[in-house]
Amino acid sequence: MSDADYIAMIKETLRKMVEFHKEKERLDVEIAKLRQFYFATLNMLPDKERAVFVAAFKEVNEDYAFKESSLKDAIYNVLRGEFPNYLTSARVRDHLRAKGFDFSGYISNELASISTTLRRFKPHEVELADVEGVAAYRSKAKARFTEALTKTGRLNKSRLNKSRYAGRCGSPAIAEDT
Repeated sequence: MSDADYIAMIKETLRKMVEFHKEKERLDVEIAKLRQFYFATLNMLPDKERAVFVAAFKEVNEDYAFKESSLKDAIYNVLRGEFPNYLTSARVRDHLRAKGFDFSGYISNELASISTTLRRFKPHEVELADVEGVAAYRSKAKARFTEALTKTGRLNKSRLNKSRYAGRCGSPAIAEDT
């Protein structure tokens, strides 16, 4: 192939990318409208039925949100999901790959990006431990949530609402039982 052929292929690829980005923006608007309609309608259901559809919504949207999240957010979600286990950088990488995280935009190798990101977490976000001579990490936020559980296994909502994690990650503070 000549340089002219490669140039034509690159131009066509770029044109398609622009076209798909425009389509993605249009679809994002449509998804936002559907999400708004879904939750407005959901509020009209009795609590029992509502819970089923809330769970279904979370399941459907969890994979999409994960794949579009930043590396830091994706790592943090993995650590929270694996609490109370400590994970090495390699184990975090394996979890990210299994969940379909897209590393194509990273210049350095996956493990280097993950290791650097893990080291940048603040002490109140992630715990560091030495596991068999290797640095391992786990989330502290999940620990806060777990502390809100009483010995009976019921959620101590007042303690959770008073923690600094109440209302984070797009979730409202938990209402007290009446």
